[in-house]
Amino acid sequence: MTISRAFFPLLFVVLSFTLTSCTIKPITVTSVQDVKILKLDATGVEFQAGLKIKNDNGIGFSVRGSELEVKMNGVYLGKVTLGKKIKVHRKSESVHPVVLKASFKDLFTSFPALMKMVQDKSGNVEITGYVKVGTLFIHKKFPVNINQKKVPVEKL
Repeated sequence: MTISRAFFPLLFVVLSFTLTSCTIKPITVTSVQDVKILKLDATGVEFQAGLKIKNDNGIGFSVRGSELEVKMNGVYLGKVTLGKKIKVHRKSESVHPVVLKASFKDLFTSFPALMKMVQDKSGNVEITGYVKVGTLFIHKKFPVNINQKKVPVEKL
């Protein structure tokens, strides 16, 4: 066996051990900013929100999935998922715009509260659930629990 053939398996074992022994600090969604209602009709609501995500780790991650329950002004909009992957750089805190869609189960109870939020140009946003992040061999779920008041809202 040549040295180069023996080197790659050894390198793989060392890298695997190094990556699995790292402790990952939690990735946190710290706030919601700039909520924009893109579409509001009888089928549901589509909105864009800026999620401020903080990463204290020395490596960057991609947010690969999520399951979030969203309430706006106390109105449960349902479970939503992030459509696209979000790249979170190492040692950073930045705002990432995401488009969320929810359908109304009972439009008559939710529509007035959402219209009041649009009229007041601010509202209360509550997001609970989790986000899945990963890079190479490291994948982990982190909880999200945000209850933020007076979030600016605009209708496009």
